Amino acid sequence: VGTSILTFSFVAAQLGSVITVVLMVACCAFAVYTALLMCRTHAILRRKGIYATSMGEAARHTLGGDASAMFVFAIVYGYAFLGNSTYVLVLGQALQGVLYNFELCLPQAVAVSAVCCWPFVCVVRNLQESTTLCFVNLIVLVGVVVLVLGSLVLQGRSPGVHAPIVADHLTFSSFFGASTNVLYGYAGHWLYFELMTEMEKPEEFMKVFGINAPVQLAAYILTSMLAYYYVGSAAQSSGLLFAMPQSVWFSVASFLLFAHVIVVFLIKTVVLTRFAVSHFSPGSEKSSELRDRLIYAGWATVVLVVGSLAALAIPFFSQFLGLIGGLFAAPISYLFPVLFYCGAVGRTTPEQEDAWSMPMTSMDGAVDDISADQFVWGNVRRISRIARFGFLLILAVVALVAVAGTISEIRSIIKAVGTEGAPLSCQLLHPG
Repeated sequence: VGTSILTFSFVAAQLGSVITVVLMVACCAFAVYTALLMCRTHAILRRKGIYATSMGEAARHTLGGDASAMFVFAIVYGYAFLGNSTYVLVLGQALQGVLYNFELCLPQAVAVSAVCCWPFVCVVRNLQESTTLCFVNLIVLVGVVVLVLGSLVLQGRSPGVHAPIVADHLTFSSFFGASTNVLYGYAGHWLYFELMTEMEKPEEFMKVFGINAPVQLAAYILTSMLAYYYVGSAAQSSGLLFAMPQSVWFSVASFLLFAHVIVVFLIKTVVLTRFAVSHFSPGSEKSSELRDRLIYAGWATVVLVVGSLAALAIPFFSQFLGLIGGLFAAPISYLFPVLFYCGAVGRTTPEQEDAWSMPMTSMDGAVDDISADQFVWGNVRRISRIARFGFLLILAVVALVAVAGTISEIRSIIKAVGTEGAPLSCQLLHPG
């Protein structure tokens, strides 16, 4: 559960309650299934003595060659960088909420937020140093959501609230535009190979979804439907927080959100900075020498500054997340896992013909290596027709969302520029 949960009241306003719930359930099911495919791909490669430590490395060994790896690396880390930029934007908006009496402009709020983050991103260099913050990170976000929803409940539902089960002005474009935000809410796949590599028993990775998937889905549905009931079609694109009226509790909720986002921004920045340092100054990301620490701090500063500029270039939270969801989250979480699995199967020969009959079945049995570069479609055809139909369905949905959803979000951003202000304009806070 991440900050994307704050956009779901706006998603419900665009789609209506019924379509929102159906879409969340469908995306959750697809996300768990593609996570399973990634787990199976990791198992196939591990049997061959290959450890896919990232999506890029998985592409190298399943799709073939450095070109595939570089392309996937670019998509994955482009997604991670832009996602990190949305955190800077949220930090600025949350700081505006904390200081709502001072009418702080967004560019200044983003700049102050970046300065607050700078010492942390320069010093923390290992995920082990930040993992202890993850539990606090979740609790703080839950606190924000509880405060906002509690405020709405205590305030009561206004007689003029309009919350139809299907949005009145629902169109093809608005449907796929809103879908990108839901896809983003399930876009954790870019780190799954790293997590499996760190596990002593990676084959047990899928057990986490037995708890995480239903809890995440329930949180998304409960938050979006409760907020939609009280706010209706008037929900703001800036996020759920700004449905609260200006008060001390609004300032407290804004501060908690600020604290939460600093933590998640720090964790993502560690990943991005280590990736940059490992490619441009190999070895410096692990060395404790002063020179190497300064190199790391320099790259962390670059990530922070460029991310802040990207946030100010698209200063509209829901639309920014939707754009990232269409361009990057859709292929990363739904397209790549299918391609990796098919590539892994196509480059191996099972001893038993029915070993690949269903991707959900046991993978017991030895696997013989054909060649790192030889792909055999006959092996892919061993996958059952039902599974292949599921793959085609996923690919079709991804294509529609990636194209139609992205176009819709671009149009929405252009519209927001006209109504809310251009990039780098003041954009004062407008809470409920």
